[in-house]
Amino acid sequence: MIVKNGICYPDDMAPVLKVVFCRAVGDSRLRVGFNNGDVRDVDVSPLFSVPALAPLGNPETLRSFALDHGVLTWLDGELDVAPEWLFDHGQPIAYPDVSVPPLSVAESGAAYDKPEESAPPPSP
Repeated sequence: MIVKNGICYPDDMAPVLKVVFCRAVGDSRLRVGFNNGDVRDVDVSPLFSVPALAPLGNPETLRSFALDHGVLTWLDGELDVAPEWLFDHGQPIAYPDVSVPPLSVAESGAAYDKPEESAPPPSP
């Protein structure tokens, strides 16, 4: 047991798993990066049969995710999937192709639908 600031913690505290980026790579697949450095392709189609998560079966909804404190959410936070489930059900990617299209890296509470177009440079 470890005591820190008057609070007792177990000795084998594992770091909390968080999603740090995500990109839709199909109608039911997500490429997800985690704070432990792993990148995994996750087939989320098994979630479509869960009544509360059925809206994720719509590819537009699936691509309209947000990242809130390391958790993927949809529909303004009404739906979410635990990072642990994504990690456990994902296939590790040895050399992820992150060049095209660019990854959607979300800040806390920011929603991402599609990568934004680059603005033209200002004229001199």
